[in-house]
Amino acid sequence: MIVSRQFRTILMGGVLLAVLPASFAWAAADANSFKTDEEKISYIIGTQVVGNLQQQGIEVNVESFLRGIRAALAGEKSPFTQEEQTKLMMTLRQKLIAKLQAQQQQQETQALEKLGKENEWKLKLTKPEMMKFDPQKDYFWILETNKGTIRIS
Repeated sequence: MIVSRQFRTILMGGVLLAVLPASFAWAAADANSFKTDEEKISYIIGTQVVGNLQQQGIEVNVESFLRGIRAALAGEKSPFTQEEQTKLMMTLRQKLIAKLQAQQQQQETQALEKLGKENEWKLKLTKPEMMKFDPQKDYFWILETNKGTIRIS
């Protein structure tokens, strides 16, 4: 699997932000401290990348992350081969998937406990198959109710 340069850049940016320790305090930015639109946009992109990394639960080493950004912007060649990059990114992806699956399992267990054993079947319902309708035809449904028959067109 080949990982595009843009994807690697975004992922690495996200990884950096997710790894930041909770005790690391960001200084509040003053909107007036940005002189150009490029500075403002760059700041916004940085905060969005960090937000995405944190949302995905990706942890990064800040120093290495910044080093990678500087090297990429300078057009430097990566010290890692494409194969190494792919292998490392696949390992990260597998870890994230395992973490997500564990979270989903925990949520299912909590939902089951909340519903009770007698209502377990509600968690195992499957979505019905999506029906396709011909826009050239007219469809209607007839519903039998305790007040009589209803026709819905």
